[in-house]
Amino acid sequence: MGDKRTQTWRLDPKAKLLVGSFANRVSTIRRGKGWTMRDAESHSGIGSGHISLLENGQSLPTILTIQRLAAAYGVDPGWLAFGEG
Repeated sequence: MGDKRTQTWRLDPKAKLLVGSFANRVSTIRRGKGWTMRDAESHSGIGSGHISLLENGQSLPTILTIQRLAAAYGVDPGWLAFGEG
């Protein structure tokens, strides 16, 4: 039988706060636009499942993901990522 290993990672408290803040901004903007996750998917090209993981703080965004979401939502990428800009 194959050895099934899962990779886990731990975030320090500052990183957890950053991920949680990002997740909140992504969710708040989408809901404020009245968009479903499918709407966000069609505007950003990011799968609705991945958007769900981002909004729940279960996935870390790449720079490309931040840029795509920011463009779709009409916000500054720096603000979306860090709450600044």
